[in-house]
Amino acid sequence: MGRARPPSREHRRRGVGRPGGGLDRGRGVAADGGRRFVGLRAAERDVLYAIRELEREGDAPTGTEIKDRLDERYGDALSRSQFYRNLGDLVDAGLVRKGVKDARTNEYATTRAARVMLARNAKRRANAVEVAP
Repeated sequence: MGRARPPSREHRRRGVGRPGGGLDRGRGVAADGGRRFVGLRAAERDVLYAIRELEREGDAPTGTEIKDRLDERYGDALSRSQFYRNLGDLVDAGLVRKGVKDARTNEYATTRAARVMLARNAKRRANAVEVAP
């Protein structure tokens, strides 16, 4: 038997193989294999909300438009590299779809799974404080 290979840089970055690491943290995976809202990091939730807000205002937003929306709300709390890392994790998780807007620009859209997740969370929170959704 040979020695096990050390984890790749990508696996270390995403926390794969570590308890509580990556998007697949146990509490974040639903029984049907889908993602759960509570399993997302706060920055990932903020990115999802920002994309959904921008979608409702018009076309699928670009990465820069999403980052600008987050900066308006939170200042520079999330660096560009952190932002794009979280955005990539959401794409990998199947919650955001990445498309090509033009030769130099990507656009992003929430998937049906993400919209259902956001709607369920909004309803749960509204019920918790007795507000009609």
